[in-house]
Amino acid sequence: MWVQVQRESRIKIFGSDRGGEFLSGMFSESAERGNHIHIADVRAMLMAARLLVMLWGEALQYSLWICNRTPTSAVPNAKAPYKMATGERPDPGKAMEWGRNVFVHILNAGKLQPRAEEAHFVGFDCESKGVRIYWPKKRSTSRTHSRTRGRCSERASASSTSKSSPQQWPRRA
Repeated sequence: MWVQVQRESRIKIFGSDRGGEFLSGMFSESAERGNHIHIADVRAMLMAARLLVMLWGEALQYSLWICNRTPTSAVPNAKAPYKMATGERPDPGKAMEWGRNVFVHILNAGKLQPRAEEAHFVGFDCESKGVRIYWPKKRSTSRTHSRTRGRCSERASASSTSKSSPQQWPRRA
């Protein structure tokens, strides 16, 4: 389905042996190594942000989001898998620290009500251009299209960076 929507083309033949495992141990080792790397990322992200283990799925999705936008030598000309799939160059300026405290704008707030609520950034929504937010008071996640801002000290340091030196994605082996 993703191919039909994103690439505007139909899949003519899809081969499968209806098995859940790889046919060769060589493929299995490669997949296990990749899983190990992502689980290590998830563990580090959860510890650094001091967030609950129940958010491991959100951390894994964000780890994969970063991985797909990072150039790798496994792809021709060391391009990012995202660029190979979509043809668009990934924007490294869009990446944020996972679990970062953010303030989410509250729409239709009353005259004397707070205009923002504190939450944590946990990733980008794959179905829209919104962001995924963890609400610690509600112990739930949701997506939002409202403006999100980091704490004042983080915002000041982010705005003082020079626009003439673009961020670079770290290279993977």
